[in-house]
Amino acid sequence: MTLFETLKLLHVLAAAIWVGGGVLQTTYVVRSVRADAAHRLGVARDMVFLGSKVFGPVSGLAFISGVWMVIERPAFAFGDAWIVIGLAGFALSSIVGGAVFSPKGKALLAELEAGTSGEAPLRAIIRAAFVDQAILLVVVWAMVVGPGA
Repeated sequence: MTLFETLKLLHVLAAAIWVGGGVLQTTYVVRSVRADAAHRLGVARDMVFLGSKVFGPVSGLAFISGVWMVIERPAFAFGDAWIVIGLAGFALSSIVGGAVFSPKGKALLAELEAGTSGEAPLRAIIRAAFVDQAILLVVVWAMVVGPGA
């Protein structure tokens, strides 16, 4: 297996975990709106864990391997539309993660552990999750279709 093939494998695996995990987590978060406090607390704990231990590392791996592939292949350029879309999507998703998911996830967890409903942070997380999933689906589209390639 060549370096490029290894990078591509890492990139695709990381993206699959990132996007697929995000869809699954969004589903659980939406379902938790109608769940009892114990279930909602479990979802919040899992969300905080996944954000730092799964989504952060795999999004970083997808970014690093993607950039490295562009450097490795002279046929690819950072100005190619599909690569620009991928980099912009990574940046936007990182902003959503840092500005919404991390602080609101921690706030939700704190509120639920204190015995309150956590309604406000949960609603903010749900809105951000749909935006983030839309961003990531556009990136997947760009990686598959390769506009401008």
